[in-house]
Amino acid sequence: MNILLNKPHDYHECNNLNENEEFKIRKEENITREESVNFWRDYYVKKNKYNESTIKIHDDIIPLPILQNIKQLTFSGDNGEAYPSFDGKMLIFQSKRDGYECDKIYTMTMEGDGQVMVSPDMGAHTCSYFSKDRDFILYSSTVHENTACPEVFVSDDPRKYIWPLRNFEIYKADPDGSNMTQLTFNDGYDAEATVHPFEDIIIFTSLREGDMDLYTMDYDGGNVKRITHEYGYDGAAFYSPDASKIVWRAWYPKNDEERAKWADNIINSYVEAVPLEIYAANADGSDKVQLTHNGATNWAPSWHPDGKRIV
Repeated sequence: MNILLNKPHDYHECNNLNENEEFKIRKEENITREESVNFWRDYYVKKNKYNESTIKIHDDIIPLPILQNIKQLTFSGDNGEAYPSFDGKMLIFQSKRDGYECDKIYTMTMEGDGQVMVSPDMGAHTCSYFSKDRDFILYSSTVHENTACPEVFVSDDPRKYIWPLRNFEIYKADPDGSNMTQLTFNDGYDAEATVHPFEDIIIFTSLREGDMDLYTMDYDGGNVKRITHEYGYDGAAFYSPDASKIVWRAWYPKNDEERAKWADNIINSYVEAVPLEIYAANADGSDKVQLTHNGATNWAPSWHPDGKRIV
């Protein structure tokens, strides 16, 4: 949030700090990000400059929605990327637990009950999703490599975030994990699959043509179409409720230095924390519009049910 606490009776307004400077100050003062945010919240409440549901960001006072009725659903392991079924009854997610070194795919009810692993216990798994009628599940896996947990590139900087581009292929299976079928057959990354809300179409990210782009295919893996073409990273697309639009995250290098950086990412099979922006377009990729311009790593855009807003 770029809001930092320095000392109990002093503070920094570090609107222009980069990540390394921010981390350095917080480390020197032994202050967590949560403590920084709480300090600013208390400070401005006492100054009567805003109420409890607002926070100061980049010199502007903006409202923050209050999440209510929060319920924790998982209590062990490293869990993430939970997506609901279209009928709102189930969640599918990835988790690294029970001694596994790589993520596996699990399902559970919306209340967190009935957690069961539905992917093979061999390989790494990610990007799971339900089909529109919940008659099958999708996920990406390295099970075809027959390795318990494939090695990935590791940065010398332990604080540097890297998303490894494993040799994932997209699979579908029955909701209980049986009848697993491979849908993609490429040397490289095929993942981040989601589905059309009422047609038998999958939209996904692939490295098959040497760059990270969005593609669509039918439920059986056929009729593959590439829908983005600009050099750079395109990923994690979602259809709007009426399927007329898509929204996704992207980064398009603008100069030689950035293009060299992206090329290095591809060679080493990872995506580092580049300034991903949010884009929307027609479902076929046409009329692309950039929605954010903040130079930050914007992540996981999704449509509001009314189709007019994006989270």
